[in-house]
Amino acid sequence: TAPTITNVTATTADGSYKKDDTITITVSLSEAVDVTGTPTLTLNTGNNATYSSGSGTDTLTFTYTVQDGDTTSDLDYNATGSLSGTLKDTALNNATLTLVTPGASGSLAANKALVLDTTAPTITNVTATTADGSYKKDDTITITVSLSEAVDVTGTPTLTLGTGNDATYSSGSGTDTLTFTYTVQDGDSASKLDYNATGSLSGTLKDTALNDAILTLATPGTSGSLAFGRFISITGLPANLKIEPPKLSAPAPKSPAPKSSSGGGTSSLAASTSSASG
Repeated sequence: TAPTITNVTATTADGSYKKDDTITITVSLSEAVDVTGTPTLTLNTGNNATYSSGSGTDTLTFTYTVQDGDTTSDLDYNATGSLSGTLKDTALNNATLTLVTPGASGSLAANKALVLDTTAPTITNVTATTADGSYKKDDTITITVSLSEAVDVTGTPTLTLGTGNDATYSSGSGTDTLTFTYTVQDGDSASKLDYNATGSLSGTLKDTALNDAILTLATPGTSGSLAFGRFISITGLPANLKIEPPKLSAPAPKSPAPKSSSGGGTSSLAASTSSASG
């Protein structure tokens, strides 16, 4: 009687895995087999898991290193004919290598929940929940940073603003939107608040597969940036500062024009001029 495949599973724990992680898969047979060469198991990523051990037993072990670009929500082998190699029992009967249909009972996906995710999260948008308007010292600005997928936050990320000061992470770990808060400082000035540069976001953000998020932001002022479509200005003036209109003093009264005596002034001036000429 030819040996047959009875089950495919993995010793790797359920979860999400990224590039260079190793997945260990086991193929069980109806009896012990001897292995010749290096059998392979083609996965639904299009790549092969490679035989590593088990010859002389009824369970063969295959290993797979996650490759860049691998993406699957439920790792499985590719098809019923995905196992290749030479397996024989002690009577030299060739094993029947037909697998159950992917996803069916006895398949890798039916037994395990392995997610392969090699795509790093990226920043998709920065905006604010604070209304457009002008803000002064001690006012709070609430900024949101959206990503392409949910991330877990380690530590306290910061977002450097165009004022030169940092907005500080406050909430959002485990979701695709992180919230930062900023309290306007004395001396801050911005006609249209934005972050400082494409590299202004710092911190440790990882998805469930532990891919590090790419923290590059859109160029300030362009689509996806804080200033794009938002009009938040800050003055940094003290919160209790009262600006009163200048007091204008009343104009001084005009002096009356000097009165000249009838004809006298002109005659005297003419006489003086005439005497000087003589």
